[in-house]
Amino acid sequence: MAQPDKLEFAHRRNSNGTIDSICRRCFVTVANAIEPSDLEQSEHQHICDPWVVAKYQQDVQPEA
Repeated sequence: MAQPDKLEFAHRRNSNGTIDSICRRCFVTVANAIEPSDLEQSEHQHICDPWVVAKYQQDVQPEA
């Protein structure tokens, strides 16, 4: 399996010190961890739900 591109995931630090990994394509929170290295496996295994991606793409299409 290919390594995920680091740009595919946004990392957000929470007030409790944990880090959320958020997929930039489907906007799902993929993992939550204390160390950034602990996010890698979940990011590597993440597969976007095609329905969710299609829904977001539909929502951003300009109206004709």
